[in-house]
Amino acid sequence: MRAGDRFAGRYRLDSPLGQGGMGEVWKAYDGELGRAVALKTMLADADADGPVRRFRREAAIGARLQHPGITVVHDVALGIHACDSQYLYSGNRAPARRE
Repeated sequence: MRAGDRFAGRYRLDSPLGQGGMGEVWKAYDGELGRAVALKTMLADADADGPVRRFRREAAIGARLQHPGITVVHDVALGIHACDSQYLYSGNRAPARRE
Protein backbone atom coordinates (compact mmCIF):
# COMPACT_ATOMS: atom_id res chain seq x y z
CA MET A 1 0.00 0.00 0.00
CA ARG A 2 1.11 3.53 -0.76
CA ALA A 3 0.02 7.05 0.16
CA GLY A 4 -2.82 8.12 -2.14
CA ASP A 5 -4.16 4.56 -2.58
CA ARG A 6 -7.83 3.84 -1.92
CA PHE A 7 -8.71 1.14 0.59
CA ALA A 8 -12.08 -0.62 0.49
CA GLY A 9 -13.48 2.17 -1.71
CA ARG A 10 -14.02 4.31 1.38
CA TYR A 11 -10.62 5.34 2.69
CA ARG A 12 -7.81 7.33 1.09
CA LEU A 13 -4.45 6.40 2.61
CA ASP A 14 -2.53 9.56 3.53
CA SER A 15 0.60 8.51 5.41
CA PRO A 16 1.88 5.45 7.27
CA LEU A 17 1.88 5.79 11.07
CA GLY A 18 3.38 2.45 12.04
CA GLN A 19 3.73 -1.25 11.35
CA GLY A 20 3.87 -4.32 13.53
CA GLY A 21 3.91 -8.05 13.13
CA MET A 22 0.21 -8.25 12.34
CA GLY A 23 -0.50 -5.13 10.32
CA GLU A 24 -0.03 -1.50 9.41
CA VAL A 25 -1.62 1.69 10.72
CA TRP A 26 -2.26 4.57 8.32
CA LYS A 27 -3.50 8.09 8.69
CA ALA A 28 -6.41 7.92 6.28
CA TYR A 29 -9.39 9.97 5.17
CA ASP A 30 -12.86 8.43 5.46
CA GLY A 31 -14.65 9.76 2.38
CA GLU A 32 -18.09 8.63 3.57
CA LEU A 33 -17.98 10.53 6.85
CA GLY A 34 -15.51 13.26 5.88
CA ARG A 35 -12.96 12.79 8.65
CA ALA A 36 -9.37 11.79 9.29
CA VAL A 37 -9.01 8.36 10.89
CA ALA A 38 -6.31 5.94 11.94
CA LEU A 39 -6.85 2.83 9.80
CA LYS A 40 -5.31 -0.43 10.97
CA THR A 41 -5.05 -3.08 8.28
CA MET A 42 -3.86 -6.66 8.54
CA LEU A 43 -0.87 -7.79 6.51
CA ALA A 44 -1.73 -10.17 3.66
CA ASP A 45 0.24 -13.03 5.23
CA ALA A 46 -1.68 -12.63 8.51
CA ASP A 47 -4.80 -14.17 6.99
CA ALA A 48 -4.88 -17.32 9.14
CA ASP A 49 -7.60 -17.97 11.74
CA GLY A 50 -5.44 -17.08 14.76
CA PRO A 51 -4.46 -13.57 13.63
CA VAL A 52 -8.01 -12.82 12.41
CA ARG A 53 -9.44 -13.84 15.81
CA ARG A 54 -6.85 -11.70 17.59
CA PHE A 55 -7.59 -8.74 15.31
CA ARG A 56 -11.35 -9.10 15.92
CA ARG A 57 -10.82 -9.39 19.69
CA GLU A 58 -8.55 -6.33 19.79
CA ALA A 59 -11.13 -4.24 17.89
CA ALA A 60 -14.00 -5.40 20.12
CA ILE A 61 -12.08 -4.64 23.31
CA GLY A 62 -10.97 -1.26 21.96
CA ALA A 63 -14.55 -0.36 21.06
CA ARG A 64 -15.67 -0.92 24.68
CA LEU A 65 -12.97 1.25 26.24
CA GLN A 66 -13.54 4.91 27.00
CA HIS A 67 -10.63 6.92 28.36
CA PRO A 68 -9.04 10.24 27.35
CA GLY A 69 -5.74 8.44 26.68
CA ILE A 70 -7.21 5.82 24.33
CA THR A 71 -8.44 6.40 20.79
CA VAL A 72 -12.09 5.63 20.00
CA VAL A 73 -12.74 2.67 17.68
CA HIS A 74 -15.30 3.80 15.09
CA ASP A 75 -15.74 0.72 12.92
CA VAL A 76 -14.30 -2.68 12.10
CA ALA A 77 -14.65 -4.36 8.73
CA LEU A 78 -13.74 -8.00 9.20
CA GLY A 79 -14.27 -8.94 5.55
CA ILE A 80 -11.35 -6.71 4.60
CA HIS A 81 -9.55 -6.95 7.96
CA ALA A 82 -9.51 -3.26 8.82
CA CYS A 83 -10.24 -1.25 11.96
CA ASP A 84 -11.13 2.45 11.74
CA SER A 85 -10.39 4.49 14.85
CA GLN A 86 -10.04 8.07 15.95
CA TYR A 87 -6.97 9.89 14.61
CA LEU A 88 -5.20 11.96 17.23
CA TYR A 89 -2.59 14.39 15.96
CA SER A 90 0.42 14.20 18.24
CA GLY A 91 2.76 16.70 16.65
CA ASN A 92 6.27 15.65 15.74
CA ARG A 93 6.67 11.86 15.62
CA ALA A 94 10.46 12.05 15.71
CA PRO A 95 12.07 10.44 18.77
CA ALA A 96 12.86 12.84 21.59
CA ARG A 97 16.50 13.82 21.91
CA ARG A 98 18.25 13.23 25.19
CA GLU A 99 20.50 16.02 26.40
